[in-house]
Amino acid sequence: MPNIFDDRPWDPLYAIAFLGMGLADVRLAITAPFQAPYFSFFNALCVGIFNFIAAYFFAFRHKAQQVASLGQSIVGVISFFLPSLVYWLSTVVPSNSNLQVLGLGFMVVGVVVIPIALGSLGKSFAVIPARREIVTKGIYRFIRHPMYFGEILMGIGVLLAYFNAVNLAITLGSVLTLLLRIRWEEGLLSQSPDYVLYKARVKYRFIPFIW
Repeated sequence: MPNIFDDRPWDPLYAIAFLGMGLADVRLAITAPFQAPYFSFFNALCVGIFNFIAAYFFAFRHKAQQVASLGQSIVGVISFFLPSLVYWLSTVVPSNSNLQVLGLGFMVVGVVVIPIALGSLGKSFAVIPARREIVTKGIYRFIRHPMYFGEILMGIGVLLAYFNAVNLAITLGSVLTLLLRIRWEEGLLSQSPDYVLYKARVKYRFIPFIW
């Protein structure tokens, strides 16, 4: 059974969607800079830039050599978009000031790491687990999944700044689906001898000397 998430037919729609999200983020950066930590000028602008870059890579990226199964692809799509629920559905009642400051710190690091990782990843960028051209340059010389690490930092930051049970559940779901996505993605990539050598050289997924 063909995978309906095979990325080539969806790439134009992905590009349009990310272009639209980028424009929405820039609008938020201009019109609602103090509504919430995520909607601060810095964060919204950085996320907007990420979406613009992603739209470009969706339009021109490399074709996948192999994509995951349908079920794994669905989990991959969920893991990619689920964090957005935290950003957009955050309660208007913030946490205490100390947690807000801590959360903003996580978000700042996240929005710096993500565009750097995306710039290194280039045309191998993907939403679903897939095997594409292996990237070992830039920040990928130090950790194997810097963009996922940035996404988790962003999610934790918003959770801390706007802590409640709903955001906690969404964040835990995001981390769980992301870890599954990493496992499946590395399973596909490990079919390449080059990636096996890369894993031996770059031993850590997120944090050097830890994991």
